[in-house]
Amino acid sequence: MNTDEFLDEVCKCVKYKSVHMEIRSELREHIYENIHEWKMSEEEAVTSMGDPKEIGKYFNENFRMPFNSRYGLCLWSAMITVFIYLIYPIFVKLFNNTINTGFNTIIVISFIAGAMVLNVKYLRRSMLKWSLRDILHVTIGFFAGYAVAAVIFLPFFKSGYYPYMNDVKLPIVFPYIPLLPKNQVLFGLEFFAWWGCVMIYIVSALYRKKDGKKGIKLVW
Repeated sequence: MNTDEFLDEVCKCVKYKSVHMEIRSELREHIYENIHEWKMSEEEAVTSMGDPKEIGKYFNENFRMPFNSRYGLCLWSAMITVFIYLIYPIFVKLFNNTINTGFNTIIVISFIAGAMVLNVKYLRRSMLKWSLRDILHVTIGFFAGYAVAAVIFLPFFKSGYYPYMNDVKLPIVFPYIPLLPKNQVLFGLEFFAWWGCVMIYIVSALYRKKDGKKGIKLVW
């Protein structure tokens, strides 16, 4: 087995594709060290690394994707988007100052802030690495969540209002292209939901696991 075949076998076991290049670089460096320092052949250096599947399982455990899926960020983003659509009336009332001020407002804001913190902590377990691939997955998840929200509220499109807050209009107009604000309420919920997911992802990726240290070198 040569170096590239070994690295391919390792990466097959790692569901988080955005970190494959980092893993390949780190393992390739170890192999080259064995070749040059210990005067091994390439095959011997690769063999000395151990079972590629076991190494891959180790890395997959360290870079755990949400829901243990290659598409975990898509699933996560879709769930967050649906959640934002469901609590949208609370945002409207906060920004329009139509919700009771004082203690109730503090509770709502604390709940929203707490939800964001919990999501950051959850994503940090995956040791996310900033990449355009991840942004794409988050965006795909957003569109999926938008579609799910549209289906959920489909029976209420005729009235145009939320069933549990009938003084707040549904922000979903179907068919409608997301990310193009229909109105200026909260800059368009479509933009806000996507922006919220991306911001949570970016914060999680910038401050990876292990005491929030930025940019962790692989150790195995």
